[in-house]
Amino acid sequence: MSVTGILQSHNCTSKCLSLLKSMAVTFPSFLK
Repeated sequence: MSVTGILQSHNCTSKCLSLLKSMAVTFPSFLK
């Protein structure tokens, strides 16, 4: 795998993780 491919996949996973984190933060507010 190329370095750029690794960086792109890491960037995608970090974006997905940040999205999951934001959803985990906002979801409890929806339950209230």
